Amino acid sequence: VCKRCAEMQVANPLDKYSVSTLEFNKTLAQYEEDAAVQSAIAALMGAPPGGAAAVTEASSSLTPKKLLDIHKFMLSEYEKLAGADKASKDATVLSFAAQAYVAGKTEAQFKIASKDIEDAMLTHEGALTSDPEFAAVNKKLQQAIAKLLG
Repeated sequence: VCKRCAEMQVANPLDKYSVSTLEFNKTLAQYEEDAAVQSAIAALMGAPPGGAAAVTEASSSLTPKKLLDIHKFMLSEYEKLAGADKASKDATVLSFAAQAYVAGKTEAQFKIASKDIEDAMLTHEGALTSDPEFAAVNKKLQQAIAKLLG
């Protein structure tokens, strides 16, 4: 997967400002409660304007509990990757490759597209943000990704 991502020569916009992904994520974490920052990140991630999620049959079938299960699975996959030898891998390529790999594994495991998961996350945002278990899994997920890229 890393080789394929490297061949694609995906440009990381952070490189233009000499900022690592880890530094960027740390900066974002400082402002995670800021509504304007949340809105800007949602727009960058492709969320529809106004935060309204596109509801499909697949996305509407995902409950907050199922989304928690999906995130637990993603966490286990990122933890496996974080423990693997990644010497001499470019962090940008590694980041894109890891995202593609985990998305593919998740889609195969749960038989649902990443877009549907993202839409369901937006639909259930209120329930998920108030769920301490989901917050804990998300924090571990961020830590695993940071370890992978670190």
